[in-house]
Amino acid sequence: MANFKKKPTVKELANVAMEHNKQIAEMGNAINQAFSVIRQLDAIVGMYVDFKHDGPKFNEFIEEKQEEMRKLNDAKANAEADKPNLQGDTDGESSGSEGVREKE
Repeated sequence: MANFKKKPTVKELANVAMEHNKQIAEMGNAINQAFSVIRQLDAIVGMYVDFKHDGPKFNEFIEEKQEEMRKLNDAKANAEADKPNLQGDTDGESSGSEGVREKE
């Protein structure tokens, strides 16, 4: 007798869909928790800067670091655009053909 897979039933499809929805909900909860932690860290850093009375100095430092990161990202983006052709010399070759190179 031939071994073949039967089509999934409506109940099986519904179970898969419910499981998928559960996983998406869990991911949403994890993202919300991470966002909450980030907000708390932001508040703590803000309180520390206020405590040290270094607000303007801290803002200057952050702006300098952001500018450095922008320059680094721009340099990376420019380097990626200028990648060399890694295939080497392909003159005289067609796709799928062999032995077409010109002899030197």
